Amino acid sequence: MSLGISLRSATIALLSLAMIALSPISSSPAHAQTVTGTANPFGGIATLGAPQVPAPGIYEYTFQFSRPGTGIAIIDYVQTYNVFDTGGNFLFGNDLSLVSTSLFPAPVTSGSFLFELPKPYSTPVAGGIENGLFYTTGAFLDFDFGTDDPVDFSITLARYLPTVGGVPEPATWAMMMLGFGVIGAAMRRRNALISVRV
Repeated sequence: MSLGISLRSATIALLSLAMIALSPISSSPAHAQTVTGTANPFGGIATLGAPQVPAPGIYEYTFQFSRPGTGIAIIDYVQTYNVFDTGGNFLFGNDLSLVSTSLFPAPVTSGSFLFELPKPYSTPVAGGIENGLFYTTGAFLDFDFGTDDPVDFSITLARYLPTVGGVPEPATWAMMMLGFGVIGAAMRRRNALISVRV
């Protein structure tokens, strides 16, 4: 009987772990930065400074305005790379200026967009290796509000953690299969005990 209780407890524990591993992960902002203020448009247009992305990853910008406007969000970033020969000697390097944009052609008072800053990399090239990294140099929203009346704004930058459906690790699958095996063995043993008693 103690074997049945420990077997049952182990089965429940394994199934609980499998359910936790298969449950979805909800999104939540991490390391949020917010810029707020009042802009004074000139000719109806205001350029609003936004927080810069601090490290590689996927980020979500969200914004709110006190009145509707149309415009564009612009993230300026740079790719810096250096190429070394197989002996580790520097051959050449360069900086590439890159731009990411998000358009808002219809009038909005709030919205959001995503930006991904790639991770540093190291990749083989003919006769050597290329090492590179990316960093932001500017982030702003350029919006037309139609008049020169002041506009209150808020722009928030947060790390984007998307909702992920459960994709279990191989170890989780193995544990789940082991749990099903234990359940099957317990049921088979139980049926064997019942048939012996009859």
